[in-house]
Order: sequence, then structure tokens, then C-alpha cells
Amino acid sequence: MKKTDAIKYMLGSLRPRGDYSKTDIQNYSELSSGKIRAALLTKNQQEMFSVFSLIEDKDSSVGAECEKRISSITNKFFTHSLGEDENENIEELIKASVEARVFGFSLIELYLKDDASLGVSKVDREFIRFEENKPHLNVKGKDVVAKPPFYISITAKPVLLKVLWIVYAKHYVLSQYLKFTEFLGVPPLIGNSASGDEKVISLMAEAFKNLRSGSYGVFGPNDTVKVLEGRGSQADFMEFVRYCDGEIAKVINGSVLSSNISSTGSFAMSKVHDYNRKEILAGDVKFAAREVQNFYKTFGKKADLNIQIEKDSDLLQRAQVLSILHPMGYQMSPKDMAKEFDLPEPVNNSNFKLEKNAKEKRLFLDEIDKAAFSANTKDEEAQIEKAILDIVKNADSFEEVYENMLQAFPGADIDAIEDTLEKIIANAHIKGML
Repeated sequence: MKKTDAIKYMLGSLRPRGDYSKTDIQNYSELSSGKIRAALLTKNQQEMFSVFSLIEDKDSSVGAECEKRISSITNKFFTHSLGEDENENIEELIKASVEARVFGFSLIELYLKDDASLGVSKVDREFIRFEENKPHLNVKGKDVVAKPPFYISITAKPVLLKVLWIVYAKHYVLSQYLKFTEFLGVPPLIGNSASGDEKVISLMAEAFKNLRSGSYGVFGPNDTVKVLEGRGSQADFMEFVRYCDGEIAKVINGSVLSSNISSTGSFAMSKVHDYNRKEILAGDVKFAAREVQNFYKTFGKKADLNIQIEKDSDLLQRAQVLSILHPMGYQMSPKDMAKEFDLPEPVNNSNFKLEKNAKEKRLFLDEIDKAAFSANTKDEEAQIEKAILDIVKNADSFEEVYENMLQAFPGADIDAIEDTLEKIIANAHIKGML
């Protein structure tokens, strides 16, 4: 079967979007050292998928950083050459591509829209489960293997693989040494009974069992209760949690929230992290553009996708470079200028200097222009200067000079009047009149 015939067959056999059921609770994972070790050793979605879903939901830092990474691309404006009808499909492909960069896997479904056109939809992770390292879906109670031609998997090396151990270490410490939540229970206790009687000791043991948050225990007047505490301090515990959150943020987004930055060197650190974040963002854009291009290449189309990613932050630097090069005789053509700053080409290009150090041509002057440019206006200029000096001499303040000049020259430019006053004041200072 030819490629075109296969595409026609696939498009002809498309169905409406699937109605999926959420994954059963028994398919979820637990955050244990065995699960973490299996995910790191095998590096297949059979082991990683459920663990990634768990830490995204359980750890607020991981969930927030993943959402930030994905939304940093999906919220950007993009352009392409396929028409507005494909905007929704391309948006779903971009979202699936970035999700694959974070989790290592994403699934898209090809379906038939209401207008009988091809639709693309990203399948949410909560509907996917893996068996024998293959994605499965539950469609109206029926188990379906998600495979081509109706489903397309996007895979990449998962970023979350690098944070598995530190997330596990963080939650292990939280579960063992969560001192600031002592209202949930009490630390280990040691009791010394004043009597050796078996009945007294039994009653004391029962009182120990009742020592829970919001409860009480009854002891004898001579009984002793001691709290067994470790050597670690709450400050060390909180510092470790902040360290874990900072490492998670750096791995996923290349940056740390300002609350996690130490008081020394925070500006330099934020600059480095901002640069790393831009590099990660550029990598996600490149990956998404390639996936979109490959998808439409299957149908013999060229997307020419362009995602606008934070070029505004670099506009000032690029403009400053151009301003430095301008006195040296270097200027950009209208086409290059439009491409560099993402601008449409101007309709009238007469104001652009196309060549460096180009010789200026003398403008053609008609008889009226020649008469105007060659006219002797020295007498008129002297009269204007005398009128301005009279106004200045007869005024007692700068404000009065300004008001008198506006009355004397009602049609004059205000900025020109201010410039004239500045020159007069400067000359007066130089000549020692003030």
C-alpha cells in the first residue's frame, strides 16, 4: 500500500474523540526505595510512569515546577503556515511535546472533528496506565492498547528522573523527623514508675498509650516521664527541606525561587539561573517544533512553526549593540531589521540606509526651495533676538519670562521656547550676568 493510500485509509477510519475512564487506584505506586531503584535502573515507562505521577501529586514543589515548565511554552504565541484551522491541533502537539520532555512520555490521539477534519488531542496522564511497557487506556470499560494509527506516543529522556532520589530523601526525612507537626503525635517516651507493683506499672503503660494529640494520661505523683529526642535541630531540618526544593527547581527549570536564595550573592545567582532557564526554554521550543514538523510531514505538509519565546527581554541589548555600531557606519537593511526584531517590513523603505558609509545624494531643489534656502534672514533673526532679550530683561522670574514669551509668540513650539530659555540662561552664566 502506498503512503498516500495509507493516509487516506487512516483518515477515513478515524472516529470521534475517546471517552476514557481514570486509572484504577491499584495501578498507582508508592514512594519507596525499591520503586525508585527500579525506575532508575530500568528507565522504562513501566516503572517510571506511576512514580512520576505520584511525586507530581504528592510533592507540591515538583508539581509547581512541572506546571511552570509546561506553561512557559504553552502560553507563548506561535505562528505557522497551515492556516487558523490547525491552531488547536498545533497547541495540543506543543503541550504534549513539552510534557514528554518533563515526564519522558506523552500520548496524543487522532480523532474526527465535527466538521469531518483531523483533530489532535493530548490524552491526560490520569487516563494512562502501562502494562508490559505499553500504554493502555480504558474506553467505556474496555481495555485498549494505545498504538498507531489512532494514537501517537512522544518520548524523550525525562527530566524528573534526575530528581527521584532527592524527592525520596526529602519525604523520608519529612516522615521521620517532622518536628513542627508534633500535634499529630508525640516522640518516643521513657517512663520511670515510683512503684514496682505490677498493677501500677500496667496502669502507667495504659496511660502512655493514651498520650496522643488532644488526649491525656493519668500518672502517680512520683512517676517520671521523659521525652526522647534526637540530636537534630529544627533549623537543620528546615534547611535540608529548602535545599531539596532548591535542587528540584534547578533541575526542572534551571532556577530557584527567590525565597530559596540565600541573602548573599542572590543577584548573581538569579542572573545565572535566568540564563539557564532561557536555555532550557529554547531546548523545549526546539523539541516541540521538531515534533510538530515530523507530525505534519507524515501528511505531506510543512508547518513552519515559530514559537515566540521571550525575545523582548533581549531587545534592549540588541538595540544597544546596533546603537554602538551605528556611528561606525553599520546599519541593517529593512528585511534584516524586521527579522531581528520580529517586525513586519515597512511599506516605505526610504528612511533606511542600506549600505554602510553610503554617499548621500544631493536633493533636487526647485525655484521655490532655492529662494527659501538662499534668503537672507539676518535682520529678522536680530529682531526676534531683541524681542526675546527685552522680555527677559523686563521679567523678574523664570516663570514670568515663560508666560510673556507664550503671549508674545502664541503659535510657537513650547519645547523650542524652553530650549531658547536654557541657552539664554547658560549664556548669562557664562558672561557673569547672573
